[in-house]
Amino acid sequence: MRNNRIILIYLLLCMSIGVACTKASDYGGDSDPSETEATPIRVATYNIRSNFGSDTQDWDTRLTSLDALFQKYDFDIIGVQEPYQRQIDDLMALYEDTYDYYVVHTGNIVVGGVSHSNPVFWRKSRFTLQDQGVFWFSTTPEVEGSVSWDASQARNCVWVKLYDKEYKLSFFVFNVHFDHQSTTARNNSAVLLMNKIKAIAGAHLVICTGDFNTNQNTTAFATLTTSNVLIDTHSIAEKVVNDDYKTSHGYSIIPPEEGSLRIDHVLISELFPKKVKLWQCAIDNFDGNWASDHYPVFIDLDLN
Repeated sequence: MRNNRIILIYLLLCMSIGVACTKASDYGGDSDPSETEATPIRVATYNIRSNFGSDTQDWDTRLTSLDALFQKYDFDIIGVQEPYQRQIDDLMALYEDTYDYYVVHTGNIVVGGVSHSNPVFWRKSRFTLQDQGVFWFSTTPEVEGSVSWDASQARNCVWVKLYDKEYKLSFFVFNVHFDHQSTTARNNSAVLLMNKIKAIAGAHLVICTGDFNTNQNTTAFATLTTSNVLIDTHSIAEKVVNDDYKTSHGYSIIPPEEGSLRIDHVLISELFPKKVKLWQCAIDNFDGNWASDHYPVFIDLDLN
């Protein structure tokens, strides 16, 4: 009888080990899970400021600082606002081996017969473009260059669908630049954006970047973050850095202050499983030279 009990215990132990091994294989097969775990995605939103000849800091000087900032933070995805095509070309001359991008210019003729835009850049070694599109913030969003709601100029949203080779999933990135003058335009643009995201992305993960020209205490921002579509990554980040700085600084050092207003945001699908490991406002200048009159805001996004 004693021998039978020993044999039974031995068999139960073997079965337990087998079950444990089966569960482990579900999370990494024969390899070490730590070796197969995907790297968090570093996503930034950055208004890099159009190339205005009247600026206190010219574009060529700012480009040097922008290059230094890109190298320091090594973004995977960047929603950029305001660049003219010449500025995009200058960036791609530096990073053609690193990034690809999608852009549709707004058509707002500002300086020298060129218009600003809000392209999305992505690291082409990690992501594959699957789809792309654009809509306009107006009552006729499919009409190119359309303007509504007392907006000062035409504004659009460009979006891309990317496949992540590390996480092995597809997701959408929407990048916007809301009107800077009309509160009515911003409020209506927020409603339209929520409806378009639901229609275009469906159940996929969505990351939304932008210079929303609206801070975290406004009606437009409440629409963006209380519609059961998106959530502010700042509110769920495990670590927050420099949130006491305004994200728009006008080429000057504005002292940090608790509750500072942020108009540049990274939003994400509310219900999709994720971890925002880091939210940061990057306050760097280089030898006293600013890359823009805004700071970039970025997150580290873990989808494991």
